[in-house]
Amino acid sequence: MEYIPPRDALTADEAYRDENPTAGVSGSVVGAQFFNTVQAEILKVIREGLGDEAPTDANHEQLYEAILALIAAAAGEGGEGGPWALAARAIAAGAGLSGGGSLVADRELKLAINTLAALSGALADEDSFALHDASIPGDRRITWGVFKAAIAEAIAGTPGAIPAHGAVGSYIFCTTILGDPIPADGATISGSALFPSRPGTWRQHGGWSALDFDAGQFLFRGLFQRIA
Repeated sequence: MEYIPPRDALTADEAYRDENPTAGVSGSVVGAQFFNTVQAEILKVIREGLGDEAPTDANHEQLYEAILALIAAAAGEGGEGGPWALAARAIAAGAGLSGGGSLVADRELKLAINTLAALSGALADEDSFALHDASIPGDRRITWGVFKAAIAEAIAGTPGAIPAHGAVGSYIFCTTILGDPIPADGATISGSALFPSRPGTWRQHGGWSALDFDAGQFLFRGLFQRIA
């Protein structure tokens, strides 16, 4: 409907005004067109939503009920205050996803990684994938280049670089005179017991021993890591 101004309005968009005798202002004159048009608009909604026989003076919530009914008819489901969605609207499940469909019903999307296309060729540093971050907790996107750098840092023990030869965290393969019996894996020894002698404290990570008959000593050949 178009705006219906007061009958005594000077312009087509003039607003309605209250009477103010003190200021000498008369109230707006409301014509029959206003009442007829407003009633016709309301009755149209009630009849479309609730039926031609629905309008009654006994129910003052018919306009509200009719609007809900019209929404429910368009959506395909729903009740008073319920969720509304057009039946024509749907979620299309793409690659790796299942559970799509019309939005008139609840949908649960699931990701099946094994249905995705397999990777062909080597990973590029800018390629990305999802990784669960337990500190949030939540999922984050990470690139292959950043992931590789983080793995290298964790292995090296020193951010951004592999420990220098002989530095804390580095490994050597050498001989030491330990005597008898041979210590268990994980034992720590002073670098002065290594051959040749080295500074710091070292942890033994396995090896083998042999008897030096000329020196009358057990020589141990193994892998050592400097820990201090």
